[in-house]
Amino acid sequence: MVTKNKQALIFKFSFRLLVLILTLLALVFSQSQVLAPVVQAQAAETMPTRKNLAAQDPSRERSIAELTPEEKQADYEAFWDIIENAFPMLGYLRRNGLDPEALKAEYQEGILDLASREDWLAYFQKLVKDLTLDGKDVGHLSIVNLGNDLLNADYQSYCFYLAEYPDDPWLDMMGEVFENPHVLGFYNLEEEEREPGAEPFIDIPDNLYTEFHPEDNWAYLYINSFLNQNMEDEDILDNFFAETESQGIGNVVIDLRDNQGGYNDYWLLNIVAPNITKPLQVENFGLYKESPWTQACLDYYASSTFEEDLMELKEAGPLPTLLFSWNRRTKALPEMPNLVQEDIQDLDKAFQETIHISPSTELPLYTGKFWILSDPWSYSASEYFISFAKRTGFAKIVGEESGGDGSCVVTLYNALPESGLIVRYNALYGLNPDGSPNEDQATQPDYPIEPGQDALDLALQLIQEGE
Repeated sequence: MVTKNKQALIFKFSFRLLVLILTLLALVFSQSQVLAPVVQAQAAETMPTRKNLAAQDPSRERSIAELTPEEKQADYEAFWDIIENAFPMLGYLRRNGLDPEALKAEYQEGILDLASREDWLAYFQKLVKDLTLDGKDVGHLSIVNLGNDLLNADYQSYCFYLAEYPDDPWLDMMGEVFENPHVLGFYNLEEEEREPGAEPFIDIPDNLYTEFHPEDNWAYLYINSFLNQNMEDEDILDNFFAETESQGIGNVVIDLRDNQGGYNDYWLLNIVAPNITKPLQVENFGLYKESPWTQACLDYYASSTFEEDLMELKEAGPLPTLLFSWNRRTKALPEMPNLVQEDIQDLDKAFQETIHISPSTELPLYTGKFWILSDPWSYSASEYFISFAKRTGFAKIVGEESGGDGSCVVTLYNALPESGLIVRYNALYGLNPDGSPNEDQATQPDYPIEPGQDALDLALQLIQEGE
C-alpha cells in the first residue's frame, strides 16, 4: 500500500524528471537548428552517384509477390510495347506463321497469378520461346536469365566507366538499365572488388583448341566463343599463326561450328588484322523504327557518319587498326532486289554500319589459306565473321548455312518498369547485300556438305585436291 508521504515523493521526483526531459528536448531542438545548414551542406557534398543512388533505394528488394495487379499488368503491357514498337522482327515472324495478337491474349490470363521471381522469369522466357520459330533465336530476342555472365560483365563495365570515364556517352545509354533499382534488385547486381583502374572482362577458360598437321599441310583452330576478353587468347592466336607459318603449313582450318558469337572485335583484331596485307572494308545495312525503347541506344551508335568519323581520325593521326562506324542512313539504300516487303512494312528508318580493318603487323603472321567451318549454330558475331570472310575473300566457307543475325547487330537491354526484368534484342532488321533478311537467309557455304558428311572431312578433302 502506498502512503501519502510516498505519493508526495513520487510526484516530486516525477516533476523534476519532466523538467529535465523538457530541458533536454529544448537543447536538442536548438542544436538541430544550428546544425541543419551544416548537415545539408554535407549531404550535398556526399550526394550519391548515379550508381549508388540506385543501390541505396530500398524498393530494389521488393519481390514479385509485392507487385500489385496493376503493376504486373503494366509490366506485361510494357513487354508487348517493346515487341510491337521496337523489336524489328515482328513482320518477319508474322510472315512465318506467328499470330502475336493471339499469343498476347493467351499469356494475359496467367500473369496475375505469379508470385516468385523464378516463376516471373520462367513465364516471360516461355512467352519469348513461343514468339520465336521452333525455339530458334530470332533477332537475339531473349529474357536475360539470373546469373547471366554477359549482364554482370556489362554492369561491372558500367561501374568501371562511371568511376574512370564519367563523361563517356556509353553511360547514358546503359544508365537507363543500370540506374534502375528494380533491375539491380531483380538480378542481385553488385559491384565487384578489383584493383584500382583494373577494367573488368569476361574470362572463358579453354576457349581455344589447336592442332598442327604439317605432314598433311593443315593446322586446326577451334574457337568456342567470341565473348572471351582474356588477353591470353590474343597471345595463343599470335603464337599459333606464327608457328603455322614457321612450319610451312599452307592451310588453316578455323572451326566455328557451335560458336554462338560474342564480340566482333575478337575475330577482327586477333584473326583478320594480323594476317592481311591491305585494308578490308564491308558495309552492312539494317532497318528499324524509332521508339522510346531504342532511342538512347541508336543515339549512341549513330551520332555521326562514316565519312565524318574517317575525316576526324585522319586529322588526329594514323588510322586505327579497326574502325567501326555506325550512322543513320539519310540517303536511299543501294539497290536491293530481294527486300521482303512483308517483313518491313513498319520499318521506316535505315542504319548503316561500316567496318574498316587494316593490317596490325608490318608483315602478316600467316600467309597461307584460310578455311572456315560453319553450321546453323554459328550465330551472331560468328555469322558476321563468316559473312565478312566470304565477301572479302579472307577465307573459304565449308559446311552448312550459318545461323544468321550477324549483319548489323545492335543489341540492347530494355527493363520492364515495375519488376526490372530485362528484355534483350537486336534493334535492327539486318540485311544481306541483296536485301534479303540475314536472319532468314544467312551465309551460304562455298562448299556445302552432303547429308551425313562432316565439314572438316570435306575441308581436308578440298585441301588434298589442291583447292
